[in-house]
Amino acid sequence: MERVLHRRQAEGENLDNDALIRHVVDVASGVSPDGRIYESMRKTGPGLTAMVLIDASASTNDSQAAGATVWEAHRELARNLIAGMDELGDSVAAYGFRSFSRNDVRFLRIKEFDERFGQRARGRLMALNPFGFTRLGAAIRHASRLLITHSRMGHRLLVIVSDGLPYDMDYEGSHAEYDVRRALEEALQQGIGCVCLSTGSSAGKEALQRTWGPASHATLQTPSELNRCVEPLFRAALVRAAADSAFPMRRRAASAGRQADSRR
Repeated sequence: MERVLHRRQAEGENLDNDALIRHVVDVASGVSPDGRIYESMRKTGPGLTAMVLIDASASTNDSQAAGATVWEAHRELARNLIAGMDELGDSVAAYGFRSFSRNDVRFLRIKEFDERFGQRARGRLMALNPFGFTRLGAAIRHASRLLITHSRMGHRLLVIVSDGLPYDMDYEGSHAEYDVRRALEEALQQGIGCVCLSTGSSAGKEALQRTWGPASHATLQTPSELNRCVEPLFRAALVRAAADSAFPMRRRAASAGRQADSRR
């Protein structure tokens, strides 16, 4: 739950200046004053439901300059993310994914929403090995459905850990990049914040920008760099999702208004 500021409280950590001024004015005017002159921060805001989606395809098996593979760096990055959100009490799930054509996109369970990130979940993550292809758009769409099914309210966040190289049979180049961007746009329109992270990726900056498109994204040199950018990335993603999900509703309302005017 988020900490939310509540004003005009009977007790609290600080004085509510507006309520205090109103109290003094009421006393001077002979009116019975309202004694609720404090403000308090309480955990009453909507919580965060998140999914960490890890690219477990063969392309992440490439070696980095330091000798470790991209997969090992991504696995450490994902482990830090899952552990941090789980410790904060957020509802977080984690899956790996790989594909073998459009008819065979596999989700690999690491952690369920209602499961703690304990020994079993950590063991599933460590047992994963990169294999297969990267039909990224399909994985994003399925992850979005799982998020919406699990969370009916509050903030939703999809964090994708990938090298940003979508590839499968008949799925590559500009076609694959467009499909990934479109899947991210669909998620945003459903109120899901999207964050894309990679470390040690061989994809160029322009290629990553074309692939990740509307999502908040960052390319890190090491997994530890996440500490400096995680909060602004998450906030930007949730703000963008709130704006994009509201736009279709405004557009439908405007369309309904035009139809009503035409019937008059």
